[in-house]
Formats: sequence, structure tokens, C-alpha cells
Amino acid sequence: MREKKIEVYFDWAVQRIGGRTWKFTSPGRKGVADRIACLPDGQTWFVELKTKGGRLSELQKLFQTEMALLRQNYACLWTKEQIDGFITTVSRDSR
Repeated sequence: MREKKIEVYFDWAVQRIGGRTWKFTSPGRKGVADRIACLPDGQTWFVELKTKGGRLSELQKLFQTEMALLRQNYACLWTKEQIDGFITTVSRDSR
């Protein structure tokens, strides 16, 4: 499956629970997450989307580490099943 299809599915899944996503690019800063997801309970997530078998670049790994150090919500998702699991988890956490 192409990464674009994964992004479309992620956007649909987040909207289904009342959230919104934005495609994110940061001029002058490579490696930032693909999407910012804002959920209806106030959670904000930085989400990297990959195709099955894809890998994080070194700059993406650095961004992931920085988000952990800053205690920000970050996820890297490769499949529709992982997206479904993410949606289930964040929906459960918001109750």
C-alpha cells in the first residue's frame, strides 16, 4: 500500500472520532512527523506514517527522540491495523 493511502486512511480514522489532522512540513527542518492530529479531548499527536516495510530516516529517529525527551505525543504507524489500534487507544484514553 502506498504511503498516500495510509495518510488518507489515518485522516479518515481521526475524523471518525471527531478529530482533525494536518499535513505538516517544516521548511528548514527535515525529519518532522508527517501529520499533526488534534483530538477532541485536547490531545495533540505528531504522527509519522510509513508503508509496511518502510523505515525511519536518521533525522526522523532524531525527531522521535526529541519528542520523547519533550514528553510529547508521538506515534509512527505502518499499517491500517496499527492506525485502528492507535484510534482505539486514544479513544479509550480520552474517557
